[in-house]
Amino acid sequence: AGKNLKSYLSKKFPKLNIVLTRDTDIFLELEQRAKIANRIYKKNGESVYISLHCNSSLSSEPNGFEIYYLSQSPTTENAREVSIMENKFLSGKYESDIMKIRAGMLSSVVQRRSKKLAGFIEKGLEKQLRKRILNRGVKKADFSVLRGSLMPAVLVEMGYLSNAKESKLLQKEK
Repeated sequence: AGKNLKSYLSKKFPKLNIVLTRDTDIFLELEQRAKIANRIYKKNGESVYISLHCNSSLSSEPNGFEIYYLSQSPTTENAREVSIMENKFLSGKYESDIMKIRAGMLSSVVQRRSKKLAGFIEKGLEKQLRKRILNRGVKKADFSVLRGSLMPAVLVEMGYLSNAKESKLLQKEK
């Protein structure tokens, strides 16, 4: 799915630099994926991070796609603020308290942009898939694959492998 998405986006937006965290069927720790995205962000500037997943359930009944963005739990926000400060995304010589306030503001901006990105993706998927896959909506969660990102980030659950109909759809390139 990732390679197909890269190919599609490269054709539609030829000026975008689209990078996969992996292009073979190897497992990367979830936190490692965000670190790769952050390295690219530091190198290239403006970026978004989209993590593609397939859902599963013990029951064969659940179905649908859903898009997640990082929740605003205090621990998550604090971790992101520390990461922003540690990665020197704040320039100049500021007092510690001012740096914390600026990091919190940047973290809030990233949070809002992540929610907006999730909404755009939801609308696009709804338009393309409404007759085939249920839209379960945009949700917020504290997923580790999103937690360390310093740019707008979303996790897309493309459908349920445990649902026979969706499993077949997920195997199709289209």
